[in-house]
Amino acid sequence: METVKNNEYPNIVPGHDYTSWDNWLEITENHLSERGYKKYTQNRHGEDFTYWKTFRVNAKKAYQVGVRFYDFRKFAHTNVECDRIGVQFDCMHIGISSRIDLNVSKDIPVEEFEDMSRDFYVAMNKYCDKNEN
Repeated sequence: METVKNNEYPNIVPGHDYTSWDNWLEITENHLSERGYKKYTQNRHGEDFTYWKTFRVNAKKAYQVGVRFYDFRKFAHTNVECDRIGVQFDCMHIGISSRIDLNVSKDIPVEEFEDMSRDFYVAMNKYCDKNEN
């Protein structure tokens, strides 16, 4: 059994008691899949894998939300503090010629980051060419 305290697991899916990192990962991946996220192993920022979902506004693709996973457990044999999985959230404004991203490392539920992403999308629209979105 792992020595991680339950409050040390990232809070992407609140309200669960986890027994191990594998258990946390299974519950988290199932939750993201149920919300329409798809898993990719693109290694865009050194992550092990990312779950992405496209959000639409007025039936048009508007922005994507990603949840990046960094599985440091592969380094635990050299450093016991690496026995964990890190998470980072991404939001990318799409359908424009510019690159406008939001990256957040905060221990919050995915639903909260989806709200944050929607607010970010709305706020950034005033900086986009009106012909782009």
